[in-house]
Amino acid sequence: ITGTSFDFSDLATTSDVSADENAFATVCGSVGWYRLQYQDVLSDILQYANTKNALETGTDVSKMEKIAGLDHIDLDGVGGMATISTTWVAAKAATSIVIGVLGADVDSDELVPYVTIGMLHGLTPDVVGVLLQLAAGMLPGLSMDGLAEGHYPEVYMSLMEYFDEADLQAKPTQLKDKVAVSGLPFGDVAQGAYYADPVAWAVANDVTTGMSATTFSPDASCTRAQALTFLWRACGSPEPLPGDNPFIDVPAEAYYRKAVLWASQNGITTGTSVRTFSPDDVCTRAQVLTFQWRVREKSGGASGGVTSPFGDVASGDYFYDAVSWAVGNGITVGTSPTTFSPHDQCTRGQIVTFLYRDFV
Repeated sequence: ITGTSFDFSDLATTSDVSADENAFATVCGSVGWYRLQYQDVLSDILQYANTKNALETGTDVSKMEKIAGLDHIDLDGVGGMATISTTWVAAKAATSIVIGVLGADVDSDELVPYVTIGMLHGLTPDVVGVLLQLAAGMLPGLSMDGLAEGHYPEVYMSLMEYFDEADLQAKPTQLKDKVAVSGLPFGDVAQGAYYADPVAWAVANDVTTGMSATTFSPDASCTRAQALTFLWRACGSPEPLPGDNPFIDVPAEAYYRKAVLWASQNGITTGTSVRTFSPDDVCTRAQVLTFQWRVREKSGGASGGVTSPFGDVASGDYFYDAVSWAVGNGITVGTSPTTFSPHDQCTRGQIVTFLYRDFV
């Protein structure tokens, strides 16, 4: 969380674009953001703001059409207006979070296009907060009780919690100038992505490889076989004990055989029935955290749990203790402040993030 403070209110009256760029660059630099994207996103923001009637009341569609015409957002082949529309929904949610944290009495509709532009450019949560300050300074007559004057840690914490594991609507869109994490061959793991460090850790420690030589596929779903294999490798790839394989759908030649046998022998999984493990079924968020929690429970390290803050995690659920442990140990913050989405598929980006926070 950056401690830098900058008064963006002057941007509402200045016509000096270079001064605007320098001001935004100062703040973006303080949160470790890279030059190419902050120049491009600011160009698009200013272009949107200066578009005729951009600040007048209009339909969401008309505003999204203006965004679709910006110079630095490449939507070819990734959904076009549908992508903008989906991102718009997530931007409205993020904007509402900020306004709720601040207790500001303001209509968020004029802020949403700016956040949408930022999210299409892959902004990190810190910079989304900066972007809202920029918008508050640029929009004439918009007051958010001091939002334009400085940084609020509560805002950034709430945004980071929301973006950290939110669904695909809250994740950045593929951009034509997307920059891969240094040292990784994956073009789909951008600098600033919540899973960037976890992916680097997972690859360095042989927990997982990519889906190809150049892709990690962070948003792809993770199967039960993959999830247990990742966990098994994170635990050091221990050899299972000699014995019979209880699962008829885990063949001897399967890459995940040792992982599943080890997990079965140690009470980490009991399968989906007495005789089946269902290796190719998509693994849910609840299942992944339950596997991890059982590993810690068996070793006596499953302490630090808290009362679950999530309305979709009931005390009688099999995963309640696992989720409570994960929240208490900073492994998950849910998909929103009040939801965990236990039955949603767990993506590859999410699972390596859970493991990274657990093991590092």
